[in-house]
Amino acid sequence: MSGRRYTAPSIKLPVPRIVHQPYQSVCVFFAQLGGFLGRKSDGEPGVKTLWRGIQRLNDLAAMWQMLTKNSRPE
Repeated sequence: MSGRRYTAPSIKLPVPRIVHQPYQSVCVFFAQLGGFLGRKSDGEPGVKTLWRGIQRLNDLAAMWQMLTKNSRPE
């Protein structure tokens, strides 16, 4: 070789940022799944509404697993 250096082409990809949701927005998300409407006069969601929302999220996760289980190539 004649002293030349080879540099491989490279692509710089952006590093994805981890988005941290504030505690209140996560609670409102669960509460909306449980039936919380979030109107101005509604106040904060209660424990029962949050519990229902977490149960609905569990149901949605189970449904997603059932729907995607059969579509995966094995």
